Amino acid sequence: MKKLKEKRAALIKEAGDILKGDVTPELEERVNAIHQEVERINVLLDAEERQAAFEAVAAEHRVEKTSGDLKDAIEEFRSILKVEKRDISYSENVFAPKGFVAELIKSLDERLFIRETARRFTLTQQEGITIPRRTVRMGAATWGNSPAADTDLALGSVILKPAPLNGLVKIDKRVVKVSALPIERVISDEMVDRFANALEDAYLTGDGANDTPFGIFNTTAVPVARDVTQGSGITAESFIAAKNKLASGYNPVWVIHPDVLTAVEILKDGNGQYIFVHSFRAGEPDTILGIPVMKSAHAPSATTTGSYIAALGDFGRGYAIADVEAMEMQVLSELYAATNQIGYKGYLLTTGNVIDPEAFVRVKVGA
Repeated sequence: MKKLKEKRAALIKEAGDILKGDVTPELEERVNAIHQEVERINVLLDAEERQAAFEAVAAEHRVEKTSGDLKDAIEEFRSILKVEKRDISYSENVFAPKGFVAELIKSLDERLFIRETARRFTLTQQEGITIPRRTVRMGAATWGNSPAADTDLALGSVILKPAPLNGLVKIDKRVVKVSALPIERVISDEMVDRFANALEDAYLTGDGANDTPFGIFNTTAVPVARDVTQGSGITAESFIAAKNKLASGYNPVWVIHPDVLTAVEILKDGNGQYIFVHSFRAGEPDTILGIPVMKSAHAPSATTTGSYIAALGDFGRGYAIADVEAMEMQVLSELYAATNQIGYKGYLLTTGNVIDPEAFVRVKVGA
């Protein structure tokens, strides 16, 4: 792992040195090759870190450090997942213990930068909550002891009513019985992967149907008045205009598809400087115009005229997520018997929506 990190650092430095000078077509091709190699190393490092975590758990070969009722609840839950208990109906749903749900939610938060930064609400029931959303700003403040009453401010509302997000995992019965890892951890990891993909897609491009999340690229959640485009095609001027359109006081990030980012990496401003800068330190993000970049395979990838190619936004002030703290799990012990598998169907109740459209600006491809 150390050698991979050293190689990655060397490659990043090489690319940075190239971009400081005049970039010929041959050097541009080299930089693209370096970026691809860095991405490959990132994947390998992530896999090694996950494997190390699995091996640490396998070495312990016991329930995580819990005590009392929580430990008993997880042991009980594990026996149900392994179909060892015969005094329950496996056609009925089983509530996962809070410790399992908390760990799954934590893993989701670590996977999704939006969940880490958005405003969060944890509910005990599915009824939902109502959040005020300003539609018209209040009038200007005035000096003096007797200010005029404001008649401009108008408030609407956003209703966050969690919707069910389902995941189905099928595992070979022999693996369930002999796994060195706690079976609930194996299931949790798989559920996190399924849920993370669905949630990130919804937070970015969701249409809000049936109480599911609205995405920031949806024009109902963020009106077209928050769109910018400058020039023809993908231009540096469009990104500069987006940065200037966002009011001060926000703490934004760029959200962009990796394929689009490849085209943005070669854009220069009016002074001949690249607007995209690679990070040279581990843990620090790349930047566009000095603002962190968050890549997402679920962001729009089309680059035709009129298409959205990026969004600039402050999720901490502009986006809200509501989760119900309970999670149900259904153990399907017979449905997949023909393939010698046990099915685990779980669902979370969650949703999200934009609560401040002015916290976001979208970039479109110019004609």
